[in-house]
Amino acid sequence: HLSVASEQSSSNMSKLSGASRRQMDEFIIDEMRRKQNERLLTVLEEEQYAEQVRASTLKSTQGNESEMERLGKLFAVERARASERIMRVTAEHEMILVSRMNMLGLS
Repeated sequence: HLSVASEQSSSNMSKLSGASRRQMDEFIIDEMRRKQNERLLTVLEEEQYAEQVRASTLKSTQGNESEMERLGKLFAVERARASERIMRVTAEHEMILVSRMNMLGLS
């Protein structure tokens, strides 16, 4: 019975009209975008929290100029890495999305 159901399902999929197939493909792309946006939002929230910690740490060193300068340099490096991370995630998402769209013929 399973093979008959599988064949029927496969047959039904192949009978999808062009419009229905396109709608399904667009739904897949929309879901990918949604998941990618969730992932990027998580990254941004992590970096926002890290920035809050940096600001708090820097504030706690007021009056200690040498420590503030040291932390300023350290935090500049951390911010640059955060920026690179955000750009890398965005670029990866775009490459994956374009690849899937090409695969589905939606480019």
